[in-house]
Amino acid sequence: MSTLFELFNLLARGVYLLGQKRSAFSITLLAAFFLAILSWYLCNNYVKLWNRRFRLTTTHQVLTLIASTLTFFFVLAFSGLSYMKDVSSAIVSLWEEYEIKEDDKWSNATFKEAFYKIKDLNIENFANIPAPGNQRSFVPVSKKLSQETAAKVYALAACEHFDQAHPFLGKIIWSNPTQSAENISQDVMNFFADNSGSMYSSAKAISIAAETIKIQLNQQTPRTVTLSRIGLIVLYLLVIALPLGFIGYAAYKDIRIQK
Repeated sequence: MSTLFELFNLLARGVYLLGQKRSAFSITLLAAFFLAILSWYLCNNYVKLWNRRFRLTTTHQVLTLIASTLTFFFVLAFSGLSYMKDVSSAIVSLWEEYEIKEDDKWSNATFKEAFYKIKDLNIENFANIPAPGNQRSFVPVSKKLSQETAAKVYALAACEHFDQAHPFLGKIIWSNPTQSAENISQDVMNFFADNSGSMYSSAKAISIAAETIKIQLNQQTPRTVTLSRIGLIVLYLLVIALPLGFIGYAAYKDIRIQK
C-alpha cells in the first residue's frame, strides 16, 4: 500500500465515522457547501484583479467546478481527521488479526532469522533439528535468553511489517525507532516475567508489537492528526493550484493579446 493511497483510505474511513454523528456531519456539510461555493466564486472572479475583460471558457468553467468539488471533499476529509485515533486503532487491529498472520513469506523469513540468531547463542541444543524450510524444523527456547531473543526478533520484524504495510501510519507512529525498540524489549521482558516457563510463539510477539503500536498511537494522536492535516492541506493546495494557475495564465496571455 502506498503512502498516498493509505492517506486517502484513512480520510475515507474518518469521513464515514463522521457521518455517524448526524449533528456534526450536518454542520460539516454546510461548511463544505459554503466553502465550495466560495471557491467557485473566487475561481471565476480572481483573474479580474488584473484582467477585467477576461471571460472564462467552457474548459475554465469545468476547472472551476473541479476546484469547487475538491474543496467540498477537502472540508469533509479535514473534519474526518478528528476520528484518526479510532480509524488508526481499527487498522492496527485488522493488521494484527489478519494481514500479518496470513503473510507466509514474512512468517518463513522471520522464523529463519530467529532460528539462526538463537543457534548463534550456543545455549540451546540444535542436534537433530532440521534447518528452516523443513516441516519438522522448530526453534528451541528453553532458556530465558533464547525466549527474549526470539521475541525481539519477531516483535521487531512485526514492526517492520507494519511499516511496510501501512507506510503513512508507520512514518507517524515510529517517529523514534530507538525508543520503539526499547519499548518492545521491555514488553518482552514483562511478558516472560509474568509467564515463566511458557513457550514462545510468533502470535505472542505479534501481539506485543501490536500493543506497542497502539500505545505509541494513543500517545501521538494529536501529532498524528496535526501531521495528517498538514499533509492534507499541502496536497489540496498542490491540486487546487492547477486549475487556478491554468485560468490565471490564460488571463495573463489574454492581456498580452489585447496589447
